[in-house]
Amino acid sequence: MISLNDFRNRKNRPKGTIRVRISVFLLSVFILFGVFLLAGCNGDSSSESGTGTVSLYMTDAVTDEFKAVYVTIDEVAVHISEDPDTNDDLDGDQAENSGWKVVATPQETYNLLELVNGVMTELGTTELESGHYTQIRLMLGENPDDGTNINGNTHPYPNYVIDQQDAVEKLKVPSGYQTGIKLVHGFDLAAGQTAELLLDFDAARSVVRTGNGKYLLKPTIKILDNLDYPLIRGVVSDETGDPLSNAIVSAQQMDAQGNPEVFTTTRTEDTEGADGDAGAYQMYLPIGDYYIVAYKGNVTDEQGSAAAYGPACTTTSPAQIAVYEQNDLSLELSGTGDIPVDVILPTATKGVIQTATLSVRKSAPCSEVGDQIEIVSETVAQSGTYQFAVPGSQTGEEYTVVAASGDITLEEAVTVTEGETEPAVTFDFTD
Repeated sequence: MISLNDFRNRKNRPKGTIRVRISVFLLSVFILFGVFLLAGCNGDSSSESGTGTVSLYMTDAVTDEFKAVYVTIDEVAVHISEDPDTNDDLDGDQAENSGWKVVATPQETYNLLELVNGVMTELGTTELESGHYTQIRLMLGENPDDGTNINGNTHPYPNYVIDQQDAVEKLKVPSGYQTGIKLVHGFDLAAGQTAELLLDFDAARSVVRTGNGKYLLKPTIKILDNLDYPLIRGVVSDETGDPLSNAIVSAQQMDAQGNPEVFTTTRTEDTEGADGDAGAYQMYLPIGDYYIVAYKGNVTDEQGSAAAYGPACTTTSPAQIAVYEQNDLSLELSGTGDIPVDVILPTATKGVIQTATLSVRKSAPCSEVGDQIEIVSETVAQSGTYQFAVPGSQTGEEYTVVAASGDITLEEAVTVTEGETEPAVTFDFTD
């Protein structure tokens, strides 16, 4: 595994190579010119399209619900754009596999929660014919590799989680292992060039709770096709200035309807962070406007009562490839209250499982226009009651609970009092 800083450094070239490159370039021009003249003399204007290189990397958006999330990836392929008529004479598996080019065969079991704070792992690099590619396909493994997990045990399953109590639970893959995970993302591969793609695996939204202690793996993966992003750094501390380890830091943007969307998340370092400090975090973000949100839940105060740090936020607008270090955040400790959420989902039909994403939001203290930020969220796949503990106060803290399933979005305002359980919020998606 490497960090994006290491990757950038690896791509740098010494200045002394510039003159050599120019000479090679000029020589290449003369050679190509001669080739074109020769082709013209022979009356043949055809030429091969050439090849380029595809490099695939993987990183993760963190979750604090688990100690580890393991997935096994056997193969990664990309699909080249083709004339649909070329597949007319193909049937069955031939048509399904037409146009797919294998990029990597890692056959490795990865802990996604190790791929945070700018860390990524290389899945593979290969040379492919140039052209326009339309999709990426991940084939999950049915057998784990022979490595060990964070507890020093061999992998019991190819895909599984370890929760905060060290319980191991297998991840069920609803679509099975035959068709793979298809990601629609187009990119162009030019002859002699390299296309670098980063698969950002969102563990928080990919692991779906069914309500009976079981989990499904429904991968949510964002594809980034430019690794040269601005670096956002900072340190998260408590109100006394002591650094906070294992706080969740997210970069959030507003969508067209004014709802917060989490672009990515990371976790502050335990002992040694991005700059050698506990409480440090870093993330790479495309150019744009973001709320940087920090929060640490599920802690106890000096009296042993349930508490949480934050949330707190700041704004940032990286506009070029640079390091932005002004994003330090200080979190106050407060007692929590509980929000029970009753979810009613339709019964699965024909093997299709309907899910709902639950999001608890609050007015952003750093917003000048009244935007909301997401504090916690969870994706569920079974009717039942799900509970969220969030910061409260004696006079009450205002939150909005949002549930989205398919094209339906429901929401309810809730006031949370410290130490109390609020009346349940009900979202019925069967109507």
